[in-house]
Parts: sequence; C-alpha cells; structure tokens
Amino acid sequence: MKSYFIFLLSLVFMLSVCDMKAQKIIGDTITKTNPDSTIIKKENNSNAVEEIQQEYYEPSDDEIQEFGIITEIEDSAYPVFNITVEFPERQLQAGFYLNIEAINLQMDELYELLDKYATIFYTSDEDNDLTDMKLDGISLFGEYAPEEDYSSDNITGILSGAESVTMSDLPGKIYITDENNRIFEFEWYVDEMMVKANGKKVTAYYYSTYRNSITHIIPSEQ
Repeated sequence: MKSYFIFLLSLVFMLSVCDMKAQKIIGDTITKTNPDSTIIKKENNSNAVEEIQQEYYEPSDDEIQEFGIITEIEDSAYPVFNITVEFPERQLQAGFYLNIEAINLQMDELYELLDKYATIFYTSDEDNDLTDMKLDGISLFGEYAPEEDYSSDNITGILSGAESVTMSDLPGKIYITDENNRIFEFEWYVDEMMVKANGKKVTAYYYSTYRNSITHIIPSEQ
C-alpha cells in the first residue's frame, strides 16, 4: 500500500513537471510570435496610413474642388492640354487648362481618365486674351490680323518681354506698361515682328477672361 501511494505521488509530480514545461513552451511561443504579429500589424497599419496619405490632398485657399466626368482631352502644345469636364447633376460642363508636368502626371495616365469620374482641384484666375497688337496703327499679326473689333478692351503702352522669338512649345509672357505704370501681362508666341516692336509704344487689344487651371486630380473608383 505504501509503495502504491509513493507511485501515485511520483505520477502526480511527473504530470506537474510536464504541464509546467508545456506552459513554458507555449509561453515561449507567444513571446516569440507576438512581437512578429505586432510588427506585421504595424506594417499593415503603416501601409494603410501611407495609402491614405497618397489619396489625401489638402487644397490651398485659392483652390476650388469639383467632381465630374472628364469628357474631352485636347492636346494643345505639350505639356498643355485643354480638358472638358461635365457635371451631370448640374447639367453643365466647363473647360480647364492643364499642364501635366506641373502636377507630375504622365500622358498615358491622363488619357486613362477619359470618360471617367474624378475629383478636380483648380484655380480660377483672370487672364488677358490677346487678339491683336498694333505699332503705329499697323497690326503686328500680319496676315493673321483680325478684323477691327471695337468691343474688345485695349491698352497703349511700352512693350517688354519680347526680346527674342519664342522657341519652346509654350507661349512666353509679354508685358505692356501704360503711362500710369499699370502693367498688363499676356501669354503669346513672340515672332520677329513683335521682337522689333519690343521697347516701343504699342496698342494691345484683348478680352478679359478667367482661366481654370487644374492643380490636382484624384481619379474616382466610379
């Protein structure tokens, strides 16, 4: 009987030791695996945050936000494009000026947005649309001179910024300063006739319009 009792005690002791070892193994496993899973979670969280940051855009006070369908993309002179956006809910459409290099957008990425919804951020600035320029009553536009338009605005002053012929695909900026030191800016492709008029008194005819320039585009999943 005494031997049997000792045997039971030994058995209980052995089972206890085995249970402690098992708990230690489990504990070691938890200790070793939990940090890894936490790192994975952190990595997942980090990736999620990064994706959100890539999609999130904080507009400036001057930027306007709209949501619509890009229905037309017209290649003006690379990297400039004229974009037409339709707003179905308001039953209207608007034209936008886009320099894809200014917003770090590739041409193929732009055309992938055709006929798709997108969130568009843009600025709307007053722009002087030059229609004619005369020196001593003679148009500097030569054979491309338009018919006399008495409805347009005009400014007379000293031409500057036309020191050389425009060689790039984008128009240059020229200026006319009137007798009151008001400066009027125009975008134009300067040719040889205009270079000869630089520094002289000219009269420019123009219309004041507003240019909607796209500053950022976020494609929609719709």
